[in-house]
Amino acid sequence: MNWLPHEVSAPPAGEPVSLAELRVHVSLEADDESFDTELGIYLKAATSDVEERTGTKLIAQTVVMRADCFRALRRLPVAPLLAIDSIAYLDPNGVEQTLDPSVYEPVLTGLHPLIRLKPSRAWPGTYCAPDAIRVTATAGYGEDATTVPHDIRAAILLLAADLFLNREDGEVGGDSIIPTRVRALLRNHRTF
Repeated sequence: MNWLPHEVSAPPAGEPVSLAELRVHVSLEADDESFDTELGIYLKAATSDVEERTGTKLIAQTVVMRADCFRALRRLPVAPLLAIDSIAYLDPNGVEQTLDPSVYEPVLTGLHPLIRLKPSRAWPGTYCAPDAIRVTATAGYGEDATTVPHDIRAAILLLAADLFLNREDGEVGGDSIIPTRVRALLRNHRTF
């Protein structure tokens, strides 16, 4: 019951925090675009860091998860999930099949999504392979920044600002209070 590393097949259409919000947060004028290249890099790095710290995806994106057996569906490795788009599997002959949605029921609430069998149904037989099961899903809190919890957005702003404001001293994130605040903001959003 092992999951391979998931992949993003369709990235999010936007970021959970805008450049304009970050400019204001670091005390730049709202129309001062002179640091936008750097701010954009730090914003992406902070977003990636928050997703890694929490084990979550923030803005809607398509992910592909692969496992060796149907038992693995009892705990999906990506959260939160908005929808299960499809479940494919290798049948005993190694031929890819698509699982009929009438066989399973997605339980996508919270940060521990799962897929379970519907009553009186059974998982089909599979070929023995580390990627015998492929789940394609839409992950994230929603389509735009307004759906991302405020404390997650605040953590991204703190991290991105720390990267920007401390870029010269070599102590980025070091022992500053920023990581402590970030941990506190993210503690209720971790999947592990």
